[in-house]
Amino acid sequence: MTGFMWQCECGQIEYGEIPPEECSKCHKINSFTKLPEEIIGEREKEITK
Repeated sequence: MTGFMWQCECGQIEYGEIPPEECSKCHKINSFTKLPEEIIGEREKEITK
């Protein structure tokens, strides 16, 4: 995986070097925050179960 993991206020997860400008789920603008590395590991474990 390259880049970072970003989470919108609504819970939508996106991946990339920079956060998306608009959320594809709730359509808010600039609502993404970067998730810390330890949370990314936990989320990936949940996804692969």
